This record gives sequence, C-alpha cells and structure tokens, in this order.
Amino acid sequence: MKVKAVFMDCDGVLSTGSYFYTGDGKFLKEFSCIDGKGFAKARAEGIQLLVITEEPHEDGFSISKKRCEDQGIELVRAKSAEDKLSIVRKYLDKWKADISEAAFVSDDVGDVHVLEKIGLPIAVSNATDEVKDLVKRRGGYITKRSGGKGAVREAIEWILQKNKK
Repeated sequence: MKVKAVFMDCDGVLSTGSYFYTGDGKFLKEFSCIDGKGFAKARAEGIQLLVITEEPHEDGFSISKKRCEDQGIELVRAKSAEDKLSIVRKYLDKWKADISEAAFVSDDVGDVHVLEKIGLPIAVSNATDEVKDLVKRRGGYITKRSGGKGAVREAIEWILQKNKK
C-alpha cells in the first residue's frame, strides 16, 4: 500500500499542545520549524496533506490557521471527534484516494474513530497510551519525536521510505 494522503491533528501533533499566556491574557502555541521540510518532501512526492482540528477557541484556531497558511497546508475545523472521519472521507473522495492509502498522525483519543479506519495510523511519541496501543494493534507507526517537536516530519519521512518499497 502506497500512502497518497497524510492527515494530522493539530494540537499535540503539529503543535506541542502547550499554550503560553501573555500578561494581557493572549495565548500562543509552539510549533516546530523542522516539520516544514517534511511538508515540502511530501508535496514533492505528490502526497496530499490536511490538518484537522477541533480547536474550540477562535484565537487558537487563528494561530493554527496562520501556521498552516505559512506552510501551504489547508486547515479544517471539525465539529466533533466523529466529524473528523467524515472530513477524511470527503477529502479522500476529492483526491480520488482510498482510506487504505491514507495515514493519520494523532496524539489523543479524539482521533480514535479515524485511527480505527485509516490505512496507516501513526501516533506521536507523547500520545496517550490508548492511542499508542491502538496504533500498535493496527500495525502503525509511533514516532520517536514528540508532537510539535518534529514528529510530523519524522512520520512523513518514514512514509516516504515505506512508499519506496
């Protein structure tokens, strides 16, 4: 199976999941510049990319949206954990790919519905035990890097190696 699409959660995967608050109450998120080269490598190989978030706060969503725009990746807001799977299916139809040809990078239980169905489930190293156990059971991949610390690039590079076989 060759991976044609990579979906990922945002907070805890693309970002560290940490919030930093300023003295005036604004908050910030931490992302890794390491992941950017991974996105470029995936695109060069024709792999579609999409970030899906359930971020409930407008400020948090706009921060994530800016990061994705800077990287040339679309960000979609899911209404619920269950909605993530329907978003994945919609984009796979659009890209003419099957769910067996897709990967999803996750850190938490909000992605379980997708991880149970996706062709290649991936967990970041600091994912919850429930997510890592599911990924192991399904023969997926667990990164050595943590979310927001280059885990997405590691996952993409692993996928690119797998696609060459």
